[in-house]
Formats: sequence, C-alpha cells, structure tokens
Amino acid sequence: MTEDDKWERLTITLSESAPNIGLKVGCALVEDNSRLIAFSYENEIDGLEWHEILLLKLKNVHAHGLLTLYVTINNLSKQGNFGLSNVLGIFPIKRVVIGMPDPSLSSIREDDPIYSMVPFSRYSDKLKEVILQINLTAYTKSRCWIKNSFFEKKRIQELVKDNLSKRGYDTSTILTDFSHNYETLVNSLSTNDDMQQNMQNDVLESISQAFNFKYGIAGELKDAREFDNSDSWIDAVKRATSLSLDNNHSIPHILNVGVGNGKEALTLFDSQFGGTFIDIAPSGLERIKHHFKNASYYVCSANNLPENLSESYDIYLSLRTFNSAYFDVIHAIKEAYRVLKHHGTLIISIANAFVDEQDNTVIPGLLLPGTKFIDIYRGREITNELSYVLGENGFYSVVETVVPTEIFITARKDAPFLGKETRQSTVGKNIQYYIKQISTLGPSLPDPYKLINPYTVPPSDDMWSAIDSFYRHYYDDTDSRILIIGSNPSRSRSAVSGIPYEDPVKEDIGTNPNDTHTTGKKNFLQDVIDELGGKKLFYRKYYMGFFFPFGIERTSPQKRPTNANYYEDRALLEATKPISQKSLEYLLKTGVRDDICFCLGKGKHFECMHSLNAEYHYFQQIVPLEHPRYITQYHREQTEYFRSKYITELKKYM
Repeated sequence: MTEDDKWERLTITLSESAPNIGLKVGCALVEDNSRLIAFSYENEIDGLEWHEILLLKLKNVHAHGLLTLYVTINNLSKQGNFGLSNVLGIFPIKRVVIGMPDPSLSSIREDDPIYSMVPFSRYSDKLKEVILQINLTAYTKSRCWIKNSFFEKKRIQELVKDNLSKRGYDTSTILTDFSHNYETLVNSLSTNDDMQQNMQNDVLESISQAFNFKYGIAGELKDAREFDNSDSWIDAVKRATSLSLDNNHSIPHILNVGVGNGKEALTLFDSQFGGTFIDIAPSGLERIKHHFKNASYYVCSANNLPENLSESYDIYLSLRTFNSAYFDVIHAIKEAYRVLKHHGTLIISIANAFVDEQDNTVIPGLLLPGTKFIDIYRGREITNELSYVLGENGFYSVVETVVPTEIFITARKDAPFLGKETRQSTVGKNIQYYIKQISTLGPSLPDPYKLINPYTVPPSDDMWSAIDSFYRHYYDDTDSRILIIGSNPSRSRSAVSGIPYEDPVKEDIGTNPNDTHTTGKKNFLQDVIDELGGKKLFYRKYYMGFFFPFGIERTSPQKRPTNANYYEDRALLEATKPISQKSLEYLLKTGVRDDICFCLGKGKHFECMHSLNAEYHYFQQIVPLEHPRYITQYHREQTEYFRSKYITELKKYM
C-alpha cells in the first residue's frame, strides 16, 4: 500500500462517520514526514462543514514541513464556493489529492481551486468508486450520471471479452481495472497450453475487432464534436501544425495514428494528403483509401509501429486515442519519439466530453471506469500524467490546450543527451554541451509572460565567447560540483550574459586568470564568494544554476516590462515545469553532485524544488538558503548575519 493509498483510505473511513445530511466528505492534512497533522469530516461538529472544522483544529497545531491535503470530494460549501478554497493559502500546502468532484458540477468552474492554486492529483479509481457508492443518491441524481449512452452500453472491454470468449478463452479472470493495459490483459487470461502460442495474436485481433465495431462504423455515434459549432478542435490542430513548422513553409510529413471511422481524416486533410494513416481497426482505413490516394496505410497498434518509419515524420498526430482501452501510453510515446524527426512535433488530444442524449448537450469529462458517472476532472487528470510521461521520454515544450470536446497536448522531440559513459573530458565542456542542448528548448508561455532565451539574444558571438572563456577558466577539470540553484535568470542580467549570476559586463564575468576575486559592482553573492577565497576556489566546488534556465518577462498593467518568477502563476508553472525537469536531468549528467543541493530561496521556489525532488529523487538533500534579494531588500540590517550563515554552510564543502 502506498502512502497516498493509506491516507485516501483514512479519509474515506472518516467520511463514512458523517451523518446522513448531504454529502459525506472526509479530509486529512499530512506532513512530508508522513505525520498526520489534522483530520475532519462533514458535520463532525454539528452544523459545521469539514473545512471549518479543520481550521478550528489547526489553531493549536504547528506544522514544520510542506503539507499534502487529502479530500474525498471537492465539494461546494453552503455559501456556494469551494470548501477547499477556505483552507488553501493559510498553510504551506504543496499538493492536494482529490477523490471526486461535487456531483452538482457538470462543467469546470473558473474558481475551482484545483486548477487555480496548487498542483493536484487524484485518488485511485477503486477508491473513487467507493466514494461514489457512499454518496450514490447524490451522484445518480446529477447531470453527469449518463442514461442509455452508446458509450456506456458498448464498452471496449466488454466487446473484447465477448470476442475472446468466442475464441475459447476463459475471460472470468479479466477485471475492468485492466482495461487500459494490454500486457496485463494478456497476463490475466486463463489459458491452457494449447492456447498459449496464439494468445497474443488472438488478443490483438479481439481488440481490433472491438474497436472496429465501436468506432469504425460510420454514422452510429453521436459525436460531441458535432455539437461544437466553433469547430475549436479543428482550429487547435491547425494552430499546432503551423507552430510545428517554425516558419518553414515546406509541407510537413504527417503520421496520423488512430483513424477511427475516418470522419476526422476527411475533415482535416485535402485529397492530396501524402502522409501516413494508422489504425488497429481496418474498416476506417478502407473507408478513406479511395479519397487519399497518395497516402500510406498500416493496420497496426500505436504501441508497435512499423520498423521502417523511424525518424520519418515532422508531425505525429493522434486525436482521442491515448485514453482508449488497452492503450499502452508509455510504449506509444516511445514509438512516437522513434518515428519523429529531430525536433518533430507530437500533437495528441484526450477526449473530454459526452453527449447528453436527452437534451443533446455536451458535458465535459470522462466516464469513471466501471460506472455511469462522467468525471469532469478525469480529462485533466490524464493530461497531467501524460505531460510528465512525455517529459520523461524525451519530449519538451509540453503545452496543454483545452477546447470544448477534448484537451490537446503538443510537445517537441528532444535531441538525445550524452550519458555519463560518453561525457566530455571536463566539467566545463559538459556544461557547455548542456547549454547548447537547452538552448534549443523554450516553451510557449501564457499571457502576459514572455520568454527570454539568453542563448539566442544578440550579440550571440560575444556571448558564446564569454561562456567558453568562463567555463574553460573555472571548470577545466573533472571534479564534481555542488549545485546552488536559483529560480530563473534576471531578464537584464544572467538572462543576457548566459552565465548564471554573472552580469553581462566583461569585467564582472571575471575570467582574467590573474583575478582571484570579483571585479566591478559587488552584490551579496559576490561578497560571499570573495570571503570564501574568490571565484577560482568557489567555482572549483560549486556550480550556480537555475531551476528554469530562461528569463521571464511580464508586462505590467502599466505596460512596463518587469522580471517574473516561474512559480508566480499556475499556468506559467505548468508551462515551465517540463523544461525545468529536463534541465535538472541534464545538469546531473555534467558532473553535478546528487547527494546535496543548495536552493536560493525558502518560499515558493523551494516548495517547487522540494515537491519535484520528492517525486523524482534528483538529490538526497536540498538545503534552502534565504534568497539574496530577500536579504538586501527586506532585511538589509541583518546582512552580516545572513552573510555569515551563507559562509558557514558553504564552507563545509570547500
């Protein structure tokens, strides 16, 4: 049982203690060291809601670390706002884990805190079903409880079971939990020795037949896209396709995976389309062959594309397939990476809408497996997970776009980075290679933010010359360094020089071999470096870098450009996170130590670092230090105290 599972089960048990008055909601607030800080449930104190009770209990409780809040239902309070909103912001909650949405919601509200305030994740599907059963009356009365739906009556997993049964397999051991994993489905089948040899082919054919029946029959489905008069999904594909060309007006070579009944292809492409169509079911492919005579066609799974397609495509397009039953997401992403050209673009979408067949309206969300409930959070939950998986498998610039019928994800294929076994001879060369790698990255930022990529700012020749001089002078060896990591470069300083915490003034970079101390205008960090023996000694032990390696500029309401931090806005944080992760992974391959890291800042930047490190284990220990700007702007009278603290901490490793 995982830590999340333990606390999720506790909150469900608590919710069952609530009296039968409205929704039964339970919550638990847990510290990073797995210490339970407080818990509550609806009407635990007569007449009070769970969030009111939790706040009462927390008046006499002191938390010492970052917190995770587990809540069975993100419900609306008596005042009509979200109860969760009344808790967030008061305590250092780094993460919220939600079970189910309020049953009264049939669309996303802009004030929903799980989108606007903190990262969120979800309870396991099994436990979501338990919450639903505990509150079944409220959920069955909601608009999100579907009735007589084609999708509900003809589920892929049931069709697959029928097909396998006809082939002689015992399907009694197949569980609905396996509906999104092909390998687990194969392993769950009861077979005799005679069947083992043909089992994998039989399973693939049974899945193909199921998809062929459900999605390959034109005209049978009521598609949510037919009710979207704006054709927003078409516009989203066109925007993503045009952005992928990088102002190169040549015709892109496109691979379209998941043709379905063929309607999508006929809408998106003209008759001269010369790309490639792929689907596990043949009928849709047969239907469009006469229309796209210049195209290529393959009947196969997205998890196992033809070997001859490697590095062949500018665009990999797959709409509403990545949340299909028996779809292996990780294998499909690896295959997409293989068939894309260098810096090619992946465009996928997750279906996120159902047609209410009683009044022909569209409800956003996806069915909770094994139920008739449309979960409005499920689409975003899946895309959040997909974004992480893409980053882990070589994609960058991952961007999500929500339209009424689905959620789009676009990403670029990265260049492979040298592993430890193929490092250059010195740390300085490794870092320069790292810089050249990240110079090709750069996500689209939400308004009103603008990206400043220091490695493309003119005059680039002077900048690269300074970078080469700096890293040859201070890092011309093979010794490991400890990372001191800030948030992101200043728009007019490091975001121009390209060297972390060095101004774009030649004498400030300090690459004169006779210089042991800083020159030019001093600041807090430079004073610390001087007291530790100067740059030559300091950089022999430390490397100063950034969590997000690019500058960020925000346009103020007065139309003035100002510095911005990557964490100051949720949409900005989500847009920058994949690059931050990739940058950290690259840095660790240059010669940066993974036993300890110093973080410049004890607030949101440290929370983000701590949260990511807890998930991916980049460093054994992260030590936060007060940010120099916090010291010089707000505690100038204590500068000597903080300087002494810096020197004491950093001197331990020199």
